[in-house]
Amino acid sequence: MKLAVLKRKMVKLGRLLRALRPAPRPGGVSVVMVLAYDWELGIEALRRCYPIADEILVGLDADRISWAGRPYPFKEKAFRRAIRSVDPQGKIRVLEQNFHAQGGPAVNETHERNALSLACRPGNWVLQIDADEWMMNPLEFRRWLAGLRVERELMARWCIVYKVIGRTALVVDTDRDWTCMGGGRRGAHWQRRETGSWRVRSPLALLHFSWGLSEPELRRKLSNWGHSHEIDVPAALKAWRSVTLKNYRGFKNFHPLEPTLWPGLKAVPLDRLEAWVRGRGDGRAVKRGSD
Repeated sequence: MKLAVLKRKMVKLGRLLRALRPAPRPGGVSVVMVLAYDWELGIEALRRCYPIADEILVGLDADRISWAGRPYPFKEKAFRRAIRSVDPQGKIRVLEQNFHAQGGPAVNETHERNALSLACRPGNWVLQIDADEWMMNPLEFRRWLAGLRVERELMARWCIVYKVIGRTALVVDTDRDWTCMGGGRRGAHWQRRETGSWRVRSPLALLHFSWGLSEPELRRKLSNWGHSHEIDVPAALKAWRSVTLKNYRGFKNFHPLEPTLWPGLKAVPLDRLEAWVRGRGDGRAVKRGSD
C-alpha cells in the first residue's frame, strides 16, 4: 500500500518537473493587434511595431460588434487603404471572425487574443500590442529578445497618458506600471494578455494613450473595452473631465478599479513626451505570477 502511494507521488512529481522545465526559445516575432472602433488610432501603433515584426495579425470582429456586444460604425474603405499604406512588405493579415459572442467583455477579449495567437506562425514570439500603445524603442527590444534563451511571458513598461490638455500630457506618475504582452505560448491566454508563464521584464517602453483621448473617444472606449462591465462609466468620465492643469496635483490613488495603481499625475509637454518615456528606467528581474 505504501509503495503504491509512493509511486503515485513520484508520478505527480515527474509531471511537475516537466511543467517547470524551460520551453525552447521562440524564434521570429508575430505581432497581434485587436482593432475595432479605434482602428484609426491603431494605424500609428502598427507603424511603430512594423520594423521588428515578421508577421502582423490584425483581429476585427466580422459583424463590427464590440466585446461588450455593441455595434459600432466602421469606415471599411478607409480602413483597407490605411492598412495598405503601412504594409509595404505584405506582413499584415486581417482576421475577421465573431469575437463578441463568447460571454462578457473580458471573456470575449481573451477569446479573441487566443484565436489570433493560434493563427500566428508556430515557433514565434507572439506580442499582443493594443491600438493605443506605441513602441518607443522597438529595435532595442528586438535585440534584447534575440538574446533571451528560454520562453517567457514578456512584460513592458507602461507609460500611461491619462489626459491631454492643450500642449500638455498628464501622465500617471508611477514606476510600478508594467504590462504583460504575451510571449512564446500560442493560445495560452487565460486572462486578456496574460499566459501564466514565468515573467521577465523587458526593456520595451510602451507609450499608452489609455485615457489620453477626446471625450467622445474615451466614452466609446470605456463602454466597449474588456473592463466595461467593471467600471462606472459616467463616474469615470466625470472624474476625468474634472482634471485640469491647475488641480491635477491633487489627484491621488484614483484608478477606478485599483486606486493605488495610479498614485498621482505628472505634467509633460507633448513635444517632450516621447523623450520622457524613453528616458525612464527599466528592470530585468524575472518574475513569476502576477506583478
